[in-house]
Amino acid sequence: MLILQKIDNFLEETFNTGDKEIRTWFLVQQNLLPFALCGSYTLFVLLIGPAIMKNRKPFVMRMPMIIYNLFLVVVYTVSLTIIFTNLPYISPEVFCKGGSVRKGDLTYKITSCCWVIYILKYVQFLDTVFFILRKKWHLVTFLHVFHHSVVPLIGWVILRTETS
Repeated sequence: MLILQKIDNFLEETFNTGDKEIRTWFLVQQNLLPFALCGSYTLFVLLIGPAIMKNRKPFVMRMPMIIYNLFLVVVYTVSLTIIFTNLPYISPEVFCKGGSVRKGDLTYKITSCCWVIYILKYVQFLDTVFFILRKKWHLVTFLHVFHHSVVPLIGWVILRTETS
């Protein structure tokens, strides 16, 4: 437990430069949880999932995948629409000088949408889970697993350290 505390303290000190409001948001505030989720995902898709499915028939996942993909399309579309329709109304100085994110500001609205997209990166772990449950092993490539393991962590670093 002591080593986890040291890692947590290191992450807190290293990635503690961002906006105070944003650092209170779910999966941004926690230091170890994003790493634990990404590590668990990697462990599941490389070892646990294939072992569970070894002697089983592939699942038929057509309807859950349609619902899942529709959900992602809708949430991404709404989030990106909000971001891109509000960006022109924000002074470029806000991005250059940094500042704080306050509720009610456009920067808060845009940053909230970025956070939603960040959370979706964890939801997208299901992409690989669907591959495994359907026994589509050829789709579980190194690049796919690496991408899904690392992008949420990059998002965490950005949200933890961004000041505007």
